Amino acid sequence: MGREKSGAIESVGETQVAIRRVIMPAFSPALITIMRSVLEDAMTKVPADQATTVTKAYLAEFILKAAAGGLTSYESLITAAVAQLPTIVSTFI
Repeated sequence: MGREKSGAIESVGETQVAIRRVIMPAFSPALITIMRSVLEDAMTKVPADQATTVTKAYLAEFILKAAAGGLTSYESLITAAVAQLPTIVSTFI
């Protein structure tokens, strides 16, 4: 009986890991560094009165989704992030 419980728990754990990979992909440390740089550099393009933590959070979410979608270079991420800024900023006007 102990083995059945252990197997069931293991299956649930494996399912949780599989779901986590779909919902939140793992990023390499190098890509995380790139994404941080993109976020900081893109925030310098936001007008000072709109450079809030909320704006930064929306921009960070966009960058994470873009990286999960396959944009992994600094150039592609900064281009996409800067192009998205008017949409993000207009949300709060």
